[in-house]
Amino acid sequence: MAKRIRNKNFINLIVVGLMLVGFLIISISFLTWVPHEESEIVYKLNFLSLTIGILYILFAIVLRKLTH
Repeated sequence: MAKRIRNKNFINLIVVGLMLVGFLIISISFLTWVPHEESEIVYKLNFLSLTIGILYILFAIVLRKLTH
């Protein structure tokens, strides 16, 4: 019983960490956003990092739903 509670707390800690990393990636993407006309490479990198941030958050949500 105690081991199961510890495992659940550990998974919750991982979920919170993934969400924090996702939100940090998204916020950095928004802070460094450059219009498409100015630099196409930077625009693509920002879009890629925005997508990765969203995937981190979605993975955390799915992991949370699977463990509860």
